[in-house]
Amino acid sequence: MVTRWFMGRMMKRELANTIYSTRKNFPADIQKRFSRHVLEKMSFVHGELKSNGKSGEIRALQTVAKQATAERHIALDRGANSSKNSAWNLASLVESWAFARLAFIQGRVSAKAFDDIDAILWDFISDNLNPHEIAKICGLTEETIPSATSDPKPPSTIMPRFNHGRAQRHERFLAPNILAAVAAADGSLHDSEIKTIVPFLTKLYGQEFPSSHLYTMFDLYREQPELIYTVIEDLKQVCSKDAIFKAFETGCLVAIVDGEFVFEEHATLRKIGIALDIPDDIALGMINNARQILANINSME
Repeated sequence: MVTRWFMGRMMKRELANTIYSTRKNFPADIQKRFSRHVLEKMSFVHGELKSNGKSGEIRALQTVAKQATAERHIALDRGANSSKNSAWNLASLVESWAFARLAFIQGRVSAKAFDDIDAILWDFISDNLNPHEIAKICGLTEETIPSATSDPKPPSTIMPRFNHGRAQRHERFLAPNILAAVAAADGSLHDSEIKTIVPFLTKLYGQEFPSSHLYTMFDLYREQPELIYTVIEDLKQVCSKDAIFKAFETGCLVAIVDGEFVFEEHATLRKIGIALDIPDDIALGMINNARQILANINSME
């Protein structure tokens, strides 16, 4: 028991250190590339699990782990001496996850230890890729993203963690998507909206939220506004009511920060409120409160 605990703790610490170094030493585009690569490896393993069962998953994990180890050794042979080297760093991320998953299957670390390790990596991935990018890499369509209750036995499922893990991770998906969808309703993203959304998400994430992520989601919802309802359907089942209400309330405030509350914003908020299962009187109260705030501001000018 002590050995399992110690091994799990060391694996968790090693991955956390690697991700800390990644965030510190590499720009956003490199972090995004890393996230894509890691997710592709996780997707490959999950595909083998679905096609060939547990034995297929184990063989895939062994292959992924060996490849990552070999790539890390190549980086070392070429002079890498720390995780500041991109090739070493990328290989280490994959290697840590694959060996942790194998250790869990083989009973050398606990389910909780692996879940913690998996959660750390998914936090990194979700900070760099939005849900639609994740679905695309995983070979899923918007209609086939697993529901939040489709597999209640963690950590047997790997793809993507809409249906598993801590509610905070899902809430971190929900809020920025709702705010971006509301901002996109009138077809333009104003500086005032950015100044409202970014601080809110920075507080939610516990670190600075890149405005580039917001622009990416804004462009997505401007072109495909109905996608927000797919995201909501998948995430609302695992988000707390408080988080849902807070995201919707902030969405109402986002609608007015440019000095207007246009029909498209009102209609989008009404549909989002219904999709979130917010009681009609509460949703309308939040919308009307935002309208009153705007009216008070305009009357003072």
